[in-house]
Amino acid sequence: GTRRMSDSISELRRKALERIEPPDQVASAVARALECEELKTMGNRSYANAFEYPESKFDPGEPPIVSYNQAVRRDPYVRTQPYTYMVFKDPDEDWMYAKDFRGSNKFPTKDSATIILAVLPSGGRQFYKRNSYVINRTLPFPNNIVIEGEGPGNTIWRSANNLNATLIEITAKSDVIIKEMELDGNRANQNAGSLTAITDAFRDVIFEKCAIHDSYGPGVNATSPGWGHGLKVLFCDIYNNRGPGVNIYNYHFYSDICGNRVHENLNYGIITSLAYFSIIRGNFCFSHQDWGGIGSWGYWSTVENNVCYDNAGAGIYMSEDQYSVIGNIVYMTRNGYGIVLEDGISPLSKGYSSICLLYTSDAADE
Repeated sequence: GTRRMSDSISELRRKALERIEPPDQVASAVARALECEELKTMGNRSYANAFEYPESKFDPGEPPIVSYNQAVRRDPYVRTQPYTYMVFKDPDEDWMYAKDFRGSNKFPTKDSATIILAVLPSGGRQFYKRNSYVINRTLPFPNNIVIEGEGPGNTIWRSANNLNATLIEITAKSDVIIKEMELDGNRANQNAGSLTAITDAFRDVIFEKCAIHDSYGPGVNATSPGWGHGLKVLFCDIYNNRGPGVNIYNYHFYSDICGNRVHENLNYGIITSLAYFSIIRGNFCFSHQDWGGIGSWGYWSTVENNVCYDNAGAGIYMSEDQYSVIGNIVYMTRNGYGIVLEDGISPLSKGYSSICLLYTSDAADE
């Protein structure tokens, strides 16, 4: 009898897995669920246009489950300002130039870091044309700046071999946007460092429609000292980083991680720790090698409408206090559980339960 019961459970599992649809169809299932009147309004959040996607040169591979307006709580004014500099490489030679839109100055050089550091302190909107910029120094960002490229695969900032340090440093700055860029940490040729370090009471830092990959550490890294407000990672492709894809640690507030494709990182895809009022919404989080897809050790966190699959450890792991887990699809978790709500904490009970299809190849039939 015991053997037949085990076979029956295995058979049911097999049949269930055969019915699991490809990720884009799973996302469509989330969209259909969002059409329910009960889910269109949850508190003060609107989901009427859950699959709206802003025009972009970059398609991350699956449709996001959130709209741009849902993802952004406060948009820095600098986004709407005129361009100040355009950085480009002459197609007929190796020289790079920075054109000043307020005049005609140029700074000819063959070194990527030199030209970027020449214009970066000026702030404003800076446009980087199609080129692979190999950077051999840390880039300290100022306040009130937009770095805008022609999309991943076209405008690339890559860490030079043996940089062994942070590429982008944002310390105690406000109103910073990096959009339509590819950030390549070149981790195979590093022994230390990470792509980004965002620290010390920053305010409103946005990564938007970027590819962020191959960091020796985390991809997007908000870390000590803390007390930052308003980190936003929106509609990005984040993969193959040695640490978490997105790491928010040590007293950061009101972070929005929305609409991203986060995959194949060597730690959690997205993790918050000692973070407050974070929203992790509408992400595709899959194929992580250790720990799991999404982990939150923060307070008043909201994890909703994400699709997490093929992660080791846990699809979604929640800890600390006063969190909300709503409307997620979690399946094919390896060597662990689909959703873990840790004991001794006080989850908020609101909205609808997540859809959780548990599958492990070598665990018992939980």
